[in-house]
Amino acid sequence: MNKKRKGKWMPFDALEGFRDKIHEINEQSLKVNKPILDEQQFELINETLIKALEERSEVEVIYFDNGRLKNYKGIVLKVDLQARIVNFKNKKIFADDIIEAHEI
Repeated sequence: MNKKRKGKWMPFDALEGFRDKIHEINEQSLKVNKPILDEQQFELINETLIKALEERSEVEVIYFDNGRLKNYKGIVLKVDLQARIVNFKNKKIFADDIIEAHEI
């Protein structure tokens, strides 16, 4: 290999901000719109959460967070109807962001 050319070649990591820009583009492409639930779906989620609260059973929720759908498993400790927040041991999730709820 020609030694003169070897010194001029630079890997992609040497391009300032390149890796960050690629990561940002990938993150944007993975985002989804918040699903719209109908009244029946809201009622089913509500029933599941209240039952899990009363029975102290574990529940899995799928919730919308900043363009992503995330899963969380835990025991419901409190449902704040005024603030519309569901409290778990280590997490608080806005009730309006919950897309699905299932007892485990």
